[in-house]
Amino acid sequence: MYENRFIKNTACPKCREEGKDKHGDNLATYSDGSSYCWSCGFSDMGNSHIVRFLARRDKSLLDESNGIKTLPSVMLPDDSVTDYPDKALHWINSYELDRIDLLNNGILYSDKESRLLFPFWNDGELLGWQGRYFGNDVTKKKWYSRGKLDSIYHILFMGRVGHAMNDATRRIVLVEDVVSALKVSKVGIDAMPLFGVNIKQRWPKIRLLGYSEALLWLDPDMHIKIIKESRVGCLNGITTHAVLSTKDPKCHTLEEIRNYIGATQ
Repeated sequence: MYENRFIKNTACPKCREEGKDKHGDNLATYSDGSSYCWSCGFSDMGNSHIVRFLARRDKSLLDESNGIKTLPSVMLPDDSVTDYPDKALHWINSYELDRIDLLNNGILYSDKESRLLFPFWNDGELLGWQGRYFGNDVTKKKWYSRGKLDSIYHILFMGRVGHAMNDATRRIVLVEDVVSALKVSKVGIDAMPLFGVNIKQRWPKIRLLGYSEALLWLDPDMHIKIIKESRVGCLNGITTHAVLSTKDPKCHTLEEIRNYIGATQ
């Protein structure tokens, strides 16, 4: 059965602002990404929806063993945890991201699947997930997906879903993959993965979400498509900029990302 576990003590941001927590250990962090400061009371609920989902999953598995089939249509592997192996951490570190970014976004790891799992939620319901493979089987795909990702609108801001929205400008960056979206959003702008390069059917919903301006930033081999789709975005009433860079967005430094985004203003 899934249990929320204490992970470690780390620095409390609120205490640090007040010149306290000199040892950097006031904040207790837990396996669902939540945290609590025993000194000042600062807390972050983290990804409690994951705890609820995993609890429901465990109940469903028990029910199924008793002949009651209530499993949801999309499931995470039954050994999904936040105990990330060094190889996964090294990979995410290469993009200027770290373990806290994984915890903040409820990203899990399945040892059975040898995959780092990126789940996508809506009000506690698991819509789908993507898994990045870290095993030794060369026949396995590097990325594997479950669920209808082309209908998921996974919008991040400051490296988190639902953490805050950039309401002041209503600009959004559209990228191919979830890691690029996570990293781009950390410079202070909304970002969303397309889970590929197909965007034509997404423009009406992006407009309905209230965005008046979009930056389309795909991989370097997609420059012609970026230019064409930017015109389609404009026809849908969204001022759309084509970001033509030399690398995959997540491979740029945060400073380079700021410069690319700033150039469109």
